[in-house]
Amino acid sequence: MNYHRVKIGDGDFLLPETSKMTVLFNDGQESQNETHYSGCREYGAESTISFDDTAPGISSPESKAAARQKLPANLRLQIGLKSPIRSETAAAGDEVTGVLLRDVKDVAKQNDVVHGRILRLEQFLLPTPRWVVAIRFNRIEHNGVERPLDLSPLDDGNRERRNAILTERRPPGAGVFIFPQPGSLALDQKFHSEWETR
Repeated sequence: MNYHRVKIGDGDFLLPETSKMTVLFNDGQESQNETHYSGCREYGAESTISFDDTAPGISSPESKAAARQKLPANLRLQIGLKSPIRSETAAAGDEVTGVLLRDVKDVAKQNDVVHGRILRLEQFLLPTPRWVVAIRFNRIEHNGVERPLDLSPLDDGNRERRNAILTERRPPGAGVFIFPQPGSLALDQKFHSEWETR
């Protein structure tokens, strides 16, 4: 394993650059695995503690109560991707943003913004080339108020099954989508999916 120094944020870190493993089998066959590491990034968070009763952007007690409540159960949300996901630059843990594609029963409107994260972004070459993408949406903005979301995926939108398949094995509240294709993957505004509130 070869290491090199990488500047991430304000720090300078010694991280792996490449690793190579060679296996020699009893029948004389040889297998070599080489891994390259790139695109390392730093994740951080900021928090603020406030001891007054006034929260920015929330003016009434009704709005404050709404901000703490999830959307009612059994509502269907069709979500289109707003921020693109590109395999060359995206990674698990990245934020992802979507928009509602239609109104939802007086509790949300078309173009309301939903927020979430990429939970998984993996490429497989064998037995067939494919990409596996897991996404979880957990917040929605409506009329200036942000509310928590608890969703279950229903299907993979209007895309044909041969292009994207929704699998049954998924992390709780996440949709896991398989794209059987080689090369890089780019998901944009055409990517949309159907979810149901829990």
